Amino acid sequence: MAAGLVTDLAHAGWTIVTSTDAGIDQHVAATVLHLPDAVPLLVTGGGLDPASSPAIAAILPPVLARGAVISMAPPGARPWRARVRARNELLHRVGAASVLVEAGARSRHLRAARGATRSGRLVFAVPGPAAAATAQGCRKLLREGAAHPVTDAQQVLDAIGSAVSGCPRCTAWPTPGLTATPGRSTRSLRPRPRRSTSISSPTSGRRGAN
Repeated sequence: MAAGLVTDLAHAGWTIVTSTDAGIDQHVAATVLHLPDAVPLLVTGGGLDPASSPAIAAILPPVLARGAVISMAPPGARPWRARVRARNELLHRVGAASVLVEAGARSRHLRAARGATRSGRLVFAVPGPAAAATAQGCRKLLREGAAHPVTDAQQVLDAIGSAVSGCPRCTAWPTPGLTATPGRSTRSLRPRPRRSTSISSPTSGRRGAN
């Protein structure tokens, strides 16, 4: 499901925003990097150095070659709970929409998703199997009305299009994504004519999430 959503949204010209958490988030990042024209945007809760997270050291070079990474902390900083919470809030607000593919009943992303919905952001959740533990958070958001059900990328695109057409102030759409300028020790960010959508699938209470 995650790979299909990523592929279809990337082919439609959308920047894919995700984290470096283990599991589907890393699978999402890997899928983006295997698509030749896709642009990744990663958001981390720790510093951008191996001391903060070994996963960062492996994925940083290919991501910065054609995308960008946003860190919530300076180098060497561990992804403490407050930083991970701030990262989750940003994940659900930086894009035009956010999609939860999987989420446990106590996932930290549920709070962020509810906040995004209250602020008027589009939030989607994949229903998943009724008995699956990894679907309980998504199904909870759907029952609360805090997320829209989604099973394919076209539903996300249609909802974004409807939201924009109903907003007379949204004349600057699409919102530019961010891409890094390679070849500099301090990488600067410049606007790029792309749009962004967030895809994540956290599990409940994972320690060491970045």
